[in-house]
Parts: sequence; structure tokens; C-alpha cells
Amino acid sequence: NLKDYAGIGLAAAGLDQARCDERLASAQVRYQLRQAYFQLLYTQEQITLLEQIRKIRQTNAQMVALAYNSGRESKGNMLITQADLSASEADLAQAQRTLRVAQQALNHALGRPAAATGTLNDQCYIPAAPAWETMAAALPNLPQIRRDEAAIAQSRASLQQAWSEAVPNLSANYTRGWTGQTFFPPNPAWTASLNLTWPIFSGGPTTTYFAVAAAQDQLDKTEADKTADLEQLQAAAESSWSALMSAIAQVGVQKQYQDAALQREAEANIEYSNGLLVFENWNQVVTALVVYEKQYLSARLNAVLAEINWQNALQTTLEEK
Repeated sequence: NLKDYAGIGLAAAGLDQARCDERLASAQVRYQLRQAYFQLLYTQEQITLLEQIRKIRQTNAQMVALAYNSGRESKGNMLITQADLSASEADLAQAQRTLRVAQQALNHALGRPAAATGTLNDQCYIPAAPAWETMAAALPNLPQIRRDEAAIAQSRASLQQAWSEAVPNLSANYTRGWTGQTFFPPNPAWTASLNLTWPIFSGGPTTTYFAVAAAQDQLDKTEADKTADLEQLQAAAESSWSALMSAIAQVGVQKQYQDAALQREAEANIEYSNGLLVFENWNQVVTALVVYEKQYLSARLNAVLAEINWQNALQTTLEEK
């Protein structure tokens, strides 16, 4: 009957919802894992960079100290280079403490003991710019939208069930046999019947009317939920796509600044060593190099995190690349 048919639809929609919930959970796990992974990777690269910066600051401090001892540099300039060295050592110590926190965050995401340690043999990459069409093609197939569609199917099945109470139920019965006084009766016999029932008093039209109205309201709600979710997901995807494109562009900009700072630092070292550049100008060039090195590394991390947010907006699962 119609009620049993609607029950099958309810069960099928429930299965679809469960599968969509599984995909949504997978997307959330992927998001957390990738964030923790690349935060740890960034911290490792940051420590390597800060060790290089400390070495630069240490070399410069020693060089200026020698110049001061020989009477060619002022005490104030020597103290500045020593302060820069102390600052680089403090930054390195802070990054080493952060490394432990990042390791624990990844352990938690992987379900490993917090005490587990290790290093990642990888480096932050520069994401490729995704095409705008990728988002438009992905939106209708997102797990959340599929889940909303399953909820709509459930609501429609519930509406069918509500209507089934007002629909007559027709059933047929047929039996066939033989009658007689011997062991193998010779006389065939059969019966057939039709049974029509209409639930007028059990529940009644009033109950059916309100049940149908409630089911229709629920169907309208699930359809509105799908529209709202689609608009929200589209806005989030567009925002994350824009942020990703900006982050990728910023990597290129910071790379140019880094290259320029490296060249200027090499030239300034030669000029300062030969007395062609005053300390203040030379130290500004070195400090600019430190700043641009840090900014370039941060830009690479921001680009990767922006890609992670973009993929999360598209609800990319663990099983997908």
C-alpha cells in the first residue's frame, strides 16, 4: 500500500543522509589534519630560518665588536648588533617552544599520544590557482547539499505517509484446494475475496488533515533549508577562493622582496666592510632582509592555509586529492 511504499522512501532517504554525514565528517577531519600538519611544517621551516638569522646576527655582532675594539665603530652601534643578536635568539627559542605545541596538535588530530614526537620531511608548497569554474561545478554536489536533498526526500515520503491515511486500502485474497472423503480429494474448490477499508473513524479526516498540513510544512522547510545552505556555501566558497587567489599573489610579491633584500644585503656587506657605507644604513639593510625572509615564509604558509580553507568550503573529503 501507499504507506508501506512511503516507508521504503523514508528508509532510503535516511541511508542517503547517513552517507552524507559520513562525508561531512571526513571533510572536517581532513581540514583539521591538514591545518595541524602544515602548522607543524611551517614551525619547522621557521626554526631553520631563525637559525640562519641568528647566524647572520652573530656574524655581524662579532664584526662590529672587532671594529669597535679597533676604534673604527661606536659603542652604541656595537650594542645595537648585540641587541639584534639577543632578539634573534629569543625568536628562535620561542619557535622551538611553538614546535612542541604544533607536534601535540598534530598528534591530537591523528589520535596519537601527546608525548609522541617527530619531524616532517616536507616543506610548505605554493598552491596552484584554482579555476573559478571548479567552484560552480562542485556546489550542487557538496555533501551538505546532498544531505539537504535527502532530507527533502524524507519529507516527501512523510507527506505520502500522511496522505495514505486518507486513501482506501484495497487488498485481495485467493485460495485454491480440493475437497472429498478420500486421501486425494477429487473435487477442486477455490475462493477469492477483495477487502476495501477506509479509515474513517480510526484517526479520521481531521487527524489526516492536520498530519498532511504538518508534513507539507516540514517539506517546505527542508526545501528552504537547501536554498539557504546553497547560498551560504556559495558565499563561503567565493570568499575562500578570493582569499586564496590573494594569498597566492602575495607569495609572488614577497618572493620579489626577498630576492631584492638578499641582493641588497650582499652589496651592503661589501660596502660596509670597505668603509663605503655607514653603520645605520648597513644595519637597516640587514634588518630589512630579516623582515622579508620572515614575511616570505609567512606568505607561503598563508597560501597553504588559504587553500585548506578553500577545500574545506568545498567540503573536500579525505578520500579526495
